[in-house]
Amino acid sequence: MLATGSVLGTSGCATVAHQLGDQRRAEPGGEPIATSGGEQSGQSGGVDAEYRAAEPTGAITDATIPSSPEQYEYATMGPADAEVVTLFGNWKCPYTREFVVQDFPGLVQSYVETGRVAIEFRTLAYQDGEPHLGPDAPRAAWAGLAVWAHDPDSFWPYFATVFQNQPPERDAWATTTQLEAFMQTAGVQTTDPILADVRAGERDPRVRETSDAATRYGIDTIPRLVYDGRVVAPNLDLDAAHDLLERAATADDFDDGFGDETTTTEDGFGEETTTTTEDGFGETTTTDDGFGETTTTEDDGFGDETTTEDDGFGDDTTTENTTTAETTTEETTTEETTTEETTTGETTTDETTTSDETTTTTTTTDDGFFG
Repeated sequence: MLATGSVLGTSGCATVAHQLGDQRRAEPGGEPIATSGGEQSGQSGGVDAEYRAAEPTGAITDATIPSSPEQYEYATMGPADAEVVTLFGNWKCPYTREFVVQDFPGLVQSYVETGRVAIEFRTLAYQDGEPHLGPDAPRAAWAGLAVWAHDPDSFWPYFATVFQNQPPERDAWATTTQLEAFMQTAGVQTTDPILADVRAGERDPRVRETSDAATRYGIDTIPRLVYDGRVVAPNLDLDAAHDLLERAATADDFDDGFGDETTTTEDGFGEETTTTTEDGFGETTTTDDGFGETTTTEDDGFGDETTTEDDGFGDDTTTENTTTAETTTEETTTEETTTEETTTGETTTDETTTSDETTTTTTTTDDGFFG
């Protein structure tokens, strides 16, 4: 097995041995040490930096953020009431850069600017507990989260600035000096507390939470888009990315206005799918465990419930629970009789019939062979 680290694969930045060559080396989270490249040089944004940065342009820079950004742990664009799609990437990954620069702006215009979807960005900076794409990758992730925490209005311009000017992945370029240069180019206003935050590694627990989430989704290559347990590679299949975003955008469109609504929930691992259909008069729930066993429960909204269990081998079990509400009948008859010797006689009969609530349960078993 190869040592933990990262190189480029044909479909994205994946976990394999990472090599910095003789350019730069650094301890995780530490500043790079020049081994053959000499002192850092150049000017960018008014501070010494190795790489110059041009101002960002495009839809990402202009993306709107939720009205209460402090309620969002990760940088998010789009309206607060929209479904959230997650973009997993890495500030140093050239495949993430390719997607962000070439295709992401179009998706933002189609789904975010129209208010149909919200998108959050999460950085996969660790895999198997080790830095992913270089020892400086965690620091780049800390900086992104710190910008979001201290100056959320500037995050997406900063995001666009870094990816449009991304230095070579093999270089440990994510120094505080270079990150500050990117911030100044992007117009970030509060760099001092952000840089203090980065130097202290305040956001590291949040970054590691993202790595845990990526593991749960089975993600070891980036970039990836995730929604409702589904994972797609937007740099490989842009149509699949559109389909995923369209699914998120139309998540609430199953309600036809007459109370008919269908909701499907998957566990993300293909093991169980639960579909609930509600027509305004009752509810039908179907659960498929992924192994051929299906349970369907029908509730008509009046207390009558039918459950059918199919074990996948033709053996069906049906259980019916029927509830009859209390019924009361009152009948009153009045009869009046008059004769010569009895002036008036009156007879009154009251009859009341009461049936208490009755529940009937019927179970039918079909073994699939003899009926």
